[in-house]
Amino acid sequence: DVDHYGPRWAPDSGSLIYYTSGTQPGEPGTIWEISALGGTPHKLVSALGPGDLSHDGKNLVYFRFLAGTIELAVAARDGSKGRAIAKLLSTINYCPRWSPDDRRIAFLRELGSTDFSNSLFVQELAGGEPQELLGGTHLLQGLAWAPDGSGLIVSSAQGSTMSYPPTYNLWMVPLGRGTSVQLTFGEISYESPDVGSDERLVVSRVRSHSDIWKFPIDGKPADNAKRGIRITRQTGQVQTVSVSPDETEVVFLSDSGGHSNVWAARTADGAMRPITREYGRGVVAVPLWSPRGDLVQFLSSRKSARADVTLWLVKPDGSEPRDLEIAGVWACWSGDGQWLYYSDSEQGVHRIRKAPIDGGQPRTVRNDNTVACALASDGSVMYYSTILTQATGVYDYEIRAARPENGSSVAIGKVSGARVPVSAVNFQPFLSGDGKWLAAPLNDGSTSNLWALSTSDHTWRQLTDFWPRNVVIARRIAWSRDGKHLYASVSDVMRTSSCCRG
Repeated sequence: DVDHYGPRWAPDSGSLIYYTSGTQPGEPGTIWEISALGGTPHKLVSALGPGDLSHDGKNLVYFRFLAGTIELAVAARDGSKGRAIAKLLSTINYCPRWSPDDRRIAFLRELGSTDFSNSLFVQELAGGEPQELLGGTHLLQGLAWAPDGSGLIVSSAQGSTMSYPPTYNLWMVPLGRGTSVQLTFGEISYESPDVGSDERLVVSRVRSHSDIWKFPIDGKPADNAKRGIRITRQTGQVQTVSVSPDETEVVFLSDSGGHSNVWAARTADGAMRPITREYGRGVVAVPLWSPRGDLVQFLSSRKSARADVTLWLVKPDGSEPRDLEIAGVWACWSGDGQWLYYSDSEQGVHRIRKAPIDGGQPRTVRNDNTVACALASDGSVMYYSTILTQATGVYDYEIRAARPENGSSVAIGKVSGARVPVSAVNFQPFLSGDGKWLAAPLNDGSTSNLWALSTSDHTWRQLTDFWPRNVVIARRIAWSRDGKHLYASVSDVMRTSSCCRG
């Protein structure tokens, strides 16, 4: 009774391998093998994510955590004789794929910090250091080797300015010197490519439509979803909502006009207006209204040659945009609006810092691999998340409460990274005005729902149930003033398969 991920065929098509997450957040998962005709699955290895079988059917590649280190490992087909071929950073490494000659392994890496990108690496089976083939300005969503092993077909968001999720197209990336070539174009996402032995390419095509909604939380989950009130009526994409202190407007990301920007809409009638006016190739992300109402914080990579973002402030009328020149993510405000809290990393360890918005140097609040804080309005308690990769190798979260913000803390809940919509690095809970609930979007099978964690008895409560719709709610949601509703950007997603030759 769990979700299953990353199915891969055996070369003879007689069986499949697949991955299941650990039974509890912080525990490694398992790679299994099962006959294509069904039956009882056979456990192969404990792992940190899905694996892949070599083309000769003799070996399995996977990620594991051993002696405090994440490793790219290879084992015999039955899971025996596991050995490390590379030691990796304590971050998200995923999607390993054997080259056609079984001499190399390609995989993806996501750092989960201020860099809104991930990277493509190639590792020689014989050992050595992984070689970065693509990175810096790309978001990637799957890969496959070209049939002759000369390069890789990747699903890349290059050129897309939306983030949760962006639009992906297929690119051919040469293994040696050469220029990457774009293979697909348009507003449909092409994700998770795979190439068969007959050189046909199969890919998942994704269409989505999104709007901002306001949902009650006092009824049954399915009823709450049906009673939602639609705020915007978009032809494009809208993402990551935040509400003004008087609840007359919401701010969010929209790609209206062809580029992602921060927009505002009236909650009464949905009338929209732009706040930022970006037209370049940079990323704009996750706006957040100040509790004083006089500023909107957002992220931008305008001044970065890569995909690194810095914290920006702008007035709600769009005037006086200001770069704080601070590289940080997972932002939140102090109750009085005087301090902006954020997360960054130093030497691979995440920390929480705060910066006075009227000038002055940032201060470190916590440096114990912590992110995504939320503060009580009076500042008496800070809720934050500890990333478990350094302790367990798994990119899961432990939610903790600290009194005061830099003091001792207690664990109040856990969340599996597999349940975080779009990407495990997007997890951030949001505190209700009365301090009783921490709300976040979480995956339930093929759809996202709104959930809340009680800050008193530490139990989870499901607030919506969108089944059988396939929806995505990503990154940022917002509470109403009375604490009886949640605002969320809901994307309805339709997935189809496409197959082609060449």
